[in-house]
Amino acid sequence: MKMSLPRRLLAGSLIAMAAAGMAAAPLAGAPPVLLPFDISGTWKGSAKTMGVSGNVTLRLQQDGQVVTGTVAVKHSFGQDCKTVSGIINDGTTFSSGLFHLIMETPHVNPFTCGVGQFTDVSEVDMLLTSNVKMTGSFEHLVPELPEGNQIVTVVLSLTKVSGMMTETDPDGPGPAVPLGSPELGVHDMAVTKITAPKTITLSANKPSVDALVKVEIQNRGQHSEVIADDAMLGELVTLTCTPLGTLQSGTPPVPVLHAGKPQKTLPLTLKPKQKLVVVYDVTVNGAFDPEKTKGQQFHGDYSWSALVDHAAIDGQADQHVDDDECPRNAAAPYDFDHYPDGTIKDKGAGSKLPDKTLGGQVFTDVVVK
Repeated sequence: MKMSLPRRLLAGSLIAMAAAGMAAAPLAGAPPVLLPFDISGTWKGSAKTMGVSGNVTLRLQQDGQVVTGTVAVKHSFGQDCKTVSGIINDGTTFSSGLFHLIMETPHVNPFTCGVGQFTDVSEVDMLLTSNVKMTGSFEHLVPELPEGNQIVTVVLSLTKVSGMMTETDPDGPGPAVPLGSPELGVHDMAVTKITAPKTITLSANKPSVDALVKVEIQNRGQHSEVIADDAMLGELVTLTCTPLGTLQSGTPPVPVLHAGKPQKTLPLTLKPKQKLVVVYDVTVNGAFDPEKTKGQQFHGDYSWSALVDHAAIDGQADQHVDDDECPRNAAAPYDFDHYPDGTIKDKGAGSKLPDKTLGGQVFTDVVVK
């Protein structure tokens, strides 16, 4: 594939993963995979960034958790370059579905296709999403672009084309176990957002107000989850309202699951990566501070928090608890979540903080006239 210059010129060498100093973005916790996978064999696929892609071939041999082999890269950018070959470093490992890949490849000049005299060492974390597919995403610093240093996101996807597929089928290709299959054992639900009224106004003529508060959750597990009924939903998601002080009047709001629209009808199947908004009724009839927040003068009355508990679905504990609650903070440029396939950036949840990241408290200000 040929590309226009200059912006995409280096992208091909980056995609080919022989550009200088590739480093994997940090991932959060190695995910367990229940099937007895063996990654020995030939894997082919692509690495994509900035709208272009290059071809990658890995030939792997697994011995326990240690993986060795070779890598072949076909460069495609300003001009078609030849394939260069390298080795899989003996520090490469595969454990519980997480493939930590270390490659050593000849350096290729992204402008001339010339093969240099030195070697690039490239690292990336991959997640096995089925017995024949693995994927991962990472941030990469590109120092050779005409614009100067630039960080781009690379998505790497590989498919097994030969070799052992499963323990019970060692001599040939076995059936793929795709993302979403119950055989894949990762359980991970996340809270991604709380939406609550910013301001509620009470008066003598309106001493209480009924409002809706919404909690957004996401299935980040590797298989679909079935939410059977309201009882299960009530155990799955917990919304808590906390007064910021002693109320001058009224009682703290008690969230109750909303009946009818906009609540989704149950039972409901939540596929991997799919989100669900859970809706609650709340009645607000009192205030801690009756004044209205103005600028830097804060007069908030309630804060909201939410928690998701995967065990409510099938008794199985969530295997990645870091994203189970809101608010939570995640520092930019953010980590890639292992689940379900290593491509989701967890940007935290809650209101915006001064540095523009998420993780701040979610407040409601009650004004009493």
